[in-house]
This record gives sequence, C-alpha cells and structure tokens, in this order.
Amino acid sequence: MAAAFARQADFCRSFAAPFTAAVCEAAAVAFDMSSATGRAVIAWPGEAFADALMMRVTGGFNALVRAGRAPELAALYPPAQLPPVDALVEAMRAVLADPQRDSELLGWLAGPPQTNEVARSGVLMPGLM
Repeated sequence: MAAAFARQADFCRSFAAPFTAAVCEAAAVAFDMSSATGRAVIAWPGEAFADALMMRVTGGFNALVRAGRAPELAALYPPAQLPPVDALVEAMRAVLADPQRDSELLGWLAGPPQTNEVARSGVLMPGLM
C-alpha cells in the first residue's frame, strides 16, 4: 500500500501537483488499523494503483474539507503554503479518529474518482468545431 501511495505521489509531482503528492505521502503514514478507512485501505483487495485507491482517498479528504467537515485539514489546504507532510498526517489522523468522519471517508473508497483531465476531453474538439 505504501508503495502505491509513493508511486502516486511521484506522478503528482511530475504533473505539478505538489499538494496532492504531499497528501498521498501523508495518507501512506496516517492509515493504520485503528480506523475503518485505514483497515479498508490496508486490506485493499485489488491492485491499489490500478484501482486509483490513492485518488479515492485524496478525493474523500478533499470532499470533507470542501464540506467544512475537516477544519484541521482545511487549514493546510491551498491557498495555504505547502505544509509539511507531518502536519497533514496529524490532521488526517484527527479526521480518522472521529467515527462519523471516518465513515464518510470510507464511503469514498466505494467507487473510482471522476477525473476531469484535459486530454480526455480533447476527443470532443472535432465535434465542437
């Protein structure tokens, strides 16, 4: 699991997404068997990278932040300066320690994330012309 999160972090950095890279690195450390989400991530039945597990996790944390449900994480999210990974780990563990928020995050693992990649929408250009 940690290797998949590290690989995703490398991809994020190579595509100029240092914050998401830091979230991936922090998640690899923050998850343990003390939360339902941690147990699900650690025991993931498929191939974590192929299943976009890391993007499910980052999307779930982002959803909690945007809903105002994770103020400890929101304080570290852009437009704030890029935080140390340790600060993200601490904030994630606070979220995971709350059974309600842990349950909300767990729900994000159920399906693949929607991505809005520019390259994927390029196939629409001929029809728009």
